Amino acid sequence: MIINKKWEKMTFKSQETLREAIFNHIVMKHNEYPKYMISKMIKLLVDIARNDWPLRYPNFIDHIAQVRV
Repeated sequence: MIINKKWEKMTFKSQETLREAIFNHIVMKHNEYPKYMISKMIKLLVDIARNDWPLRYPNFIDHIAQVRV
């Protein structure tokens, strides 16, 4: 919801912080969450990339390549 409706109103630093937090949870804590929650977090990253890639999220492809769940 926030990605689709309020993302552009957030500061770049807030966007970057949220994006990195989601990615880090997926990569480092994927064993602590049920698969459906990891899927939701991956969906959030894809939604973010729709708004920001390639200019504001240039490492999206690298991030997705690191996701092995």
